This record gives sequence, structure tokens and C-alpha cells, in this order.
Amino acid sequence: MSLLVPIATHLALGAVLAAMFVRYRTTPARDALKDPGDALRHFRLTFPQTRGRATLTADGGAALVELDGRRAVGILARRGGRWSARLLEPGDLRRVAATGDAGLRLMFRDAGWSPVTLLLADTTHRAHWLGRLAPLAVMTEVAPSPGAGYRA
Repeated sequence: MSLLVPIATHLALGAVLAAMFVRYRTTPARDALKDPGDALRHFRLTFPQTRGRATLTADGGAALVELDGRRAVGILARRGGRWSARLLEPGDLRRVAATGDAGLRLMFRDAGWSPVTLLLADTTHRAHWLGRLAPLAVMTEVAPSPGAGYRA
């Protein structure tokens, strides 16, 4: 009887934490980026002197910022309940890979950011950003075009 209360408490706490986790993982971002100006406003909260142009992902959950007069590139991404901004300098990326669709997969050299896949509007935007991000990465991969394969 003496263990019944602690066991029930742990089960209830576990159920509450599991429900919070499911809600966190399945709730879409309510404040997706609406336009490039919105992305620059969020980016300037971290880097106030930023001047440049932003390219949004198809879902509005991230943006790449081309900085005027700088080799670095800005990235703005939704991380949980907040926006995170970062400047990408040469060597900050471990790998940049083009995905089979119009996406880019960025893997960072430090543990501060987990890998991120950015689905851009079209392959033209992807080609531009792949060319822009490749010099910042240690490795660059280009995905084969859809339908391409080995032929004997």
C-alpha cells in the first residue's frame, strides 16, 4: 500500500509528459514567415545591422539570407517555439547536400544546430543557394536527378 501513491504519481507524471511531447512534435508552427521582409525582421532581432535579401522555404519555416557585401550567409529557422538566427561563415558547415526534390540538407560542424532540410520553392533557388553555401562547407554533395540511374 505504501508504494501505491508514488507509483500512481509517476504514472500520472509520465502521461502528462508524453502528452506534452506529442503536442510539441505535432503542432505546426503558428507563425510561419509570411514574406522575405518578415524573415529579415526576425533575423535583425539577432543581427540588427543586417542588410540583404531573404529566400523563404516553401513552408515558411525557415529562410536563407544573402547578406550584402559579405561572404557569410544568414539562416533563420524555427527551433521549437522560437526563431533562431545564425551567420554561416566558411567552415561552419560540415556538409551541404542537394536532396532529390528542391531541397538542401545542411549539416553543421558544431553541435549547437542539428541538421536541417530546407525545401525551397524550385530547383532554380536550390541551385543558387547550393552555389552560395558550397564554399562555406567542408563537403558538398549534389543529388542525382530523378530517374537517373546506372545503365548497362
